[in-house]
Amino acid sequence: HTVGVSGSSPGLAVGDRVELHSIKARPEMNGLTGRLVAQQDDRWHISLDNGTGDKLVKAKNVRRYQVDAVGADEPQKFQIVGSWLGWMPREMLWDKAQRRYTASLQLDASARASFQIWADGDQRRCLYPDRPGSSFHHGVGCRGPDGAGLNKHWVIGSHALDQASAGAVFEVRLQLNEHGVVRGVDWARVDASGREPVQQPRRDVPAAARQIVGDRDDAASTLGIPTRTYEVVHDAVYIRKSPSLDAAPIGQRKRGARIVAVEETFDGWVKLDAAKGWIIKDMQGHRGLHQLLS
Repeated sequence: HTVGVSGSSPGLAVGDRVELHSIKARPEMNGLTGRLVAQQDDRWHISLDNGTGDKLVKAKNVRRYQVDAVGADEPQKFQIVGSWLGWMPREMLWDKAQRRYTASLQLDASARASFQIWADGDQRRCLYPDRPGSSFHHGVGCRGPDGAGLNKHWVIGSHALDQASAGAVFEVRLQLNEHGVVRGVDWARVDASGREPVQQPRRDVPAAARQIVGDRDDAASTLGIPTRTYEVVHDAVYIRKSPSLDAAPIGQRKRGARIVAVEETFDGWVKLDAAKGWIIKDMQGHRGLHQLLS
């Protein structure tokens, strides 16, 4: 039902998506988005999208969330289903400019959160990791959408690069390509407003901690930077200057070579530790090629 509340945007109704604004006492809340749950006198009870809980907000500080802010042209609907939600689905937000869906959450005292994603609210069209219980930093891929996702979840806080801690706020991101096909799932720790990424401290491994012999890269992570070792399973793979097939090749590794990676993108590019450059793990049929690294 539609309710007119003094000072708020006209025609707001329970269930509408709204944005908070002009809050002087708590300016960090300005810009947060959520959904109207109920009206209480001159305030709205709002379920916030960033996972920090429900808030009572004065009507004058609530306005309708403009669809144009995230863009029309939404390919379909996706819902995140997570431990912090009691395993109830919650709609993800479509960001047209970045071609991705997002959802925010706050970690509890366990400093962990598990989730999967459903397409159009259908558990039979589930997106889930190919290695359940892992972080995307472990190099896991995205499976689905299909009905095989029972008890298969990503886990925020299962890798050191997540920088998880009790009370930390994270943004989960489901990326699509230009054709609306799922490219991958990742997440980032954000500040209290739920908008700005928290910079992850990175320190370069000194040359003395590295050894490169022929086609073998042995990178010692003596400064505590988490790494993952892969083996080349194709005849040869190119090392590229940036994580793109259009980037210039700057090197090559042959079958059987081991590489050590310190970073991975959501779409499967790994950054080498002992040499500059990136290698893609799986071509997924592009150019007639499939898995390159194991």
